[in-house]
Amino acid sequence: MLHPEYQRLLKHFHDQQMSTVLLRYPHLIPREIPDLDLLCETKEGYERAKEFLVQEGYLIISRENLRTFFGKKVGDTLILIDLYQEISWWGWVVMDKKPIFQRKREVQPFIVVPSAEDELLMYVGQGIFKNQQLDHYKAEMVRHLLKNNLNQEYIN
Repeated sequence: MLHPEYQRLLKHFHDQQMSTVLLRYPHLIPREIPDLDLLCETKEGYERAKEFLVQEGYLIISRENLRTFFGKKVGDTLILIDLYQEISWWGWVVMDKKPIFQRKREVQPFIVVPSAEDELLMYVGQGIFKNQQLDHYKAEMVRHLLKNNLNQEYIN
């Protein structure tokens, strides 16, 4: 279950018609989310989301080309939001987001996630090319995702 603050933010973005996809959602393997990875469909949506978070008292913790990392303490919880304009690592676009938004699915009201195929590609890609390894969580996610009836043509 997402912290109520995360739910509030996702509802706000939905209500303001800022199309987003939640990357790394714990619908397969329950875990506490130390941060919310959120991909915006448009540059305008990304800019509007950044402005809203600053207005809400979120501080920019780090910034790189195409990504901004925000944080704010809410009660006893540190709320962290990793906001992406593109699926990028270190400022380099690594995946085309258009197919991800075409294949997205809503798993709960206001909680939109990528297809299982796109999740698999992101976990494997990040593990191999960004982190040079699959940590325990990513390895478990990949095992679970591979149990799905995946579209192999799409993955290839």
